[in-house]
Amino acid sequence: MKIKKLISVLLLVVMALSMTAYAVQPRWTNTLAVTMENAYDNGDALLRISINARSDADKIDNVDIRFYHVASSGTETLIASWDDLSVNDFNFHWVEYVENVHKFHTYRLEFTADVHRNGYVERISDAKTSVYNYSIS
Repeated sequence: MKIKKLISVLLLVVMALSMTAYAVQPRWTNTLAVTMENAYDNGDALLRISINARSDADKIDNVDIRFYHVASSGTETLIASWDDLSVNDFNFHWVEYVENVHKFHTYRLEFTADVHRNGYVERISDAKTSVYNYSIS
């Protein structure tokens, strides 16, 4: 009986160690974090994108942002877009409101950007799809 418990404990330890052996690879080299918000705010869409690059990054440019309505069929209709935004810094912060969006509809916010660091340009992109079920305010 004690041997079975010991074997069970050892197996659990081995499983736990093997799961932690696979380190999560960073998604980008020059970019530390991206945060996106795509939320319903009393009839408006609150859209926010923050790109945090490494502190020795020179600039973030060629930022193109798209905001789509996503129909139940999956068809996307472009609602608004912003092109060629940039900062000469390692942090990019963008906030915009889009009027006349509808509760219980699905919307997609996406972007692409170039992060410059040490002569290397890293192209990054991300997207966030949200169903506007409730208002944030």
